[in-house]
Order: sequence, then structure tokens, then C-alpha cells
Amino acid sequence: GGDDGRAAACDLAARYTRLSIGWVLPTMVLEATSSYLLARRVAMPQLLVYSCFFLVNLGLNVLFVHGGGGWAGLGFDGSPIATTATRVGQLLSLLAVLRLRGVALPWRGCSIRATQLRTFVGQALPQTMGAALEELTLQAAGALAGRLGEVAMATHQCMLMAFFWLTSPMYGLIGAVQIRIGHYLGAAQPRAARAVGVLCLQCALTISVIVAALLVALRDQVGWIFSGDPKVVAMTSSIAPLVGGAYTLIGLFYASMACLNGQGRPLAVAVSFLCGAFLITPVSGYLLAFVARCCGDTQLFGLWFGLICGYMVTTLISMVAVARSDWAALAKTAISRAERAPPSGVDEAAPPGEEALLDAQQAADARV
Repeated sequence: GGDDGRAAACDLAARYTRLSIGWVLPTMVLEATSSYLLARRVAMPQLLVYSCFFLVNLGLNVLFVHGGGGWAGLGFDGSPIATTATRVGQLLSLLAVLRLRGVALPWRGCSIRATQLRTFVGQALPQTMGAALEELTLQAAGALAGRLGEVAMATHQCMLMAFFWLTSPMYGLIGAVQIRIGHYLGAAQPRAARAVGVLCLQCALTISVIVAALLVALRDQVGWIFSGDPKVVAMTSSIAPLVGGAYTLIGLFYASMACLNGQGRPLAVAVSFLCGAFLITPVSGYLLAFVARCCGDTQLFGLWFGLICGYMVTTLISMVAVARSDWAALAKTAISRAERAPPSGVDEAAPPGEEALLDAQQAADARV
């Protein structure tokens, strides 16, 4: 029955979680190492290792789950074990590549002053809060989708997976932008930092329009990628145009997040998520899907309207924070936060052309 099926699913989820504990620590070290390298503008080792282990992970999952060469495999348990093996292999391979390339990591002889610790905590805590609030928002939306039935829940997960998969180019863009903005501000080049923010907005809007077009054009095929249930595929096809239409504005969201993080203002990001997605999405989604039943038989539309409302408010708050930015003051704050002697003056009048950007790049490179 339904209760037995839900109990079995909960047992499998708990088992998967226990078997996944092994990859938590390697993943944390891997992410910390990758963040340090990206801050130093080192990206090729990670790209090489991650690309190789993408294929390794696929192979290990097939082998551990289904077996091969007379071995029956581990079945369900094989997937988390394969992921653990992949994460450990990624970390060891990245460290080996860095050693071969002569890239040193600051693990030895590194002392941390109290002021540096305060700066780190002041940046890390709001970022953690913002990420936690976004995750809680998505989990709340998933819980509401689960109350709509198995088909709606599966459709909701299909749309989320398609959303994040198609959004992957945006993550690379915002990572690069926030690093460049931080470097330009630390090099006392606020106009160059602002120019990067404008360029980020243009690129993000372009990517969002392309992704939205793909979601709409491939609406009949998206469901088949993640599910073989015709009902799930049909519902995914019906809701994809709504998600695609809203996605055209997602570039504003990612551009504003990149600028705020690059400026060293994670508290503004956390406040945006708190006042927008976290407080509005679950309430509006519940009201639209379960109380108003605004979309007839497909109540999942109401839930996604709630998601869109919450993220629109989040985007609006973050855009206002970016629009009101005092870039010259932010440059001085960045220099002070880095505990470096300020340059002769903050260049507020230099045009954001190629020559100014090149000068800023050279200054930033000299500081790293």
C-alpha cells in the first residue's frame, strides 16, 4: 500500500545517507582546496580532474550497482559507495596534479591572526546562512510537492534536476565574476569592478534566455531524461513553459548574487533569501496550490508560482542592494579587509575600457 511504500522509501533514504557519510570529509577538503585555487586564478587542474572523474563516477556506479564479469554487484548500496570512491579519488588525484605542477597549498607555516579570523567568520557565517535558507526553501517546496502525490513529486524533482543541470554554465560565470570583482576592488579599481558586474549581467541574461528557450523547446523530452513514467513526462511537459518563462529573469538573480558576493557583502545575500525565498515561497506555494487551487487539477503549478514569487522578491532585494553600491567605498573596505597598505588613491574616474581593465588586472596579479 501507500504507507508501506513510503516506509520503504524512508528506509532506503536512511540507508543511503548512512553509506554516504564516507564522502563528506573528502568533499569538504576538495571544496576548500578548489576555492583556494580559484581565488589564485588556478582552474585547469580542477577542470582536468573533475572531467576525468565524471566518467569514473559513471563507470563505478554501473559496476558497483549492476556488477560485471560474473560479479552480481552491490545493488542499491553500490551507488553511495561508488560516490565515496569517486570523491576520495578526486581529492587524491587533485593533490597529485598540484604536486606535479609545483602548486603549493597553505597547509604548513600558516598563522592566523585574530583580525583575519574575525574577517573570515564575518564572511563565512552569512554565506552559510544564505545557503542554508535556500536549501530549506527547496526542501520545503519538495515536502509540499510530496503532498500532491507521487506523480507531482516526481515531476517536481524532474524540473529541479533539469533546472540545475541547465543552470550549470551560470555557476561557472558567477564564480569567475565574484573572484574578478574581489580582485579589482582589492586593486583599488572600483570602475573596473563595476564593469565586470555589468558584463556579468549581460552574460547572465543571455544564458538565461538560451536556457529558457531550451526548456520550452524540449518540454516534451525533458521528462524522459529523468523518468520513464508517461504521467510524469506529461506533467513535466505542461509545466516546462511556466518554468522557462520565469527563467528568462533568472539572469538578474545570478548577476546580483555574483556582485554582492564579489563585493564581500554576503549578509545582503542572506537577507535577500530570508525576506524573499525563505519566507514567501512556502507560504505562497501552499496558499496557491492547496487553498486557492489556482491552477485546476495540476496543483503543482501553484507550487511553482510560489517558488517564482519568492525568488522574484529575493532578486528584487539583491538588485536594489547592488544598485545602491558605493564601489569606491567597497574598494577601500576590500583593501582594509585584506590588511594591505592602501595604494596612492582609489581610481574612481578611470573609464572601464580595455586599458583600465588591463591596468587593474596587472595590479591584481601583483597582489596575489
